[in-house]
Amino acid sequence: MKIRVNNDASYIRVFNATANSDKIDVYINDVLVFSDVRYREFVPYTPTFPGDYTVKVYECGNNEKLILEQELTIAGGNVGTLVITGIMPKLMLLAVFEDPNEKICDSSAKFRIAHLSPTTEPIDLTVNGVKMIDEIPFGKRTNYAEVPVGVYDFAIEESNVESEGNYDRIRISKKIELKNNKIYTIYLIGDVPDIEIIQSLDIITYMNK
Repeated sequence: MKIRVNNDASYIRVFNATANSDKIDVYINDVLVFSDVRYREFVPYTPTFPGDYTVKVYECGNNEKLILEQELTIAGGNVGTLVITGIMPKLMLLAVFEDPNEKICDSSAKFRIAHLSPTTEPIDLTVNGVKMIDEIPFGKRTNYAEVPVGVYDFAIEESNVESEGNYDRIRISKKIELKNNKIYTIYLIGDVPDIEIIQSLDIITYMNK
């Protein structure tokens, strides 16, 4: 699969969301660009020229142990997080895109959810006891929601699953502070039952944090 990043200066970062991997090295066009990237780690946004790239992921320090290779086309003006996810040895590269021109009102924050747990069924999102979004599938993210600043109780639960025998739906919750004029992506990562909620600033506020 080729990821196509659309539209003058582009920025990308890498997020290691592969729960059962050790540290990884990321090569772009056979040049080591990011090294020793741990699980849960975000590599800072990096300016990137438009063009066609080959992304290769290796076990840390071992460029003979290739664990992922994928083609990537970057056009000008786009911003994104390249997420390495999946369960070893079946990894994949997913792109979570952002709008660098995203606007936000004063005394407000924005957030969205990205489902990156490969062994979790589609998920529902409840915030402060109110269900907001149903059935977010793996590899997808929602649109942004704008809310007043504050601390919110985020609860993520597997959607209704038809399964034989006893099946306990996965559920996880976390209190998250959403600050004034900040834009976030909330990532669900991990391998069942060890799933986690990770909060990250998007570029428009990350660059000015």
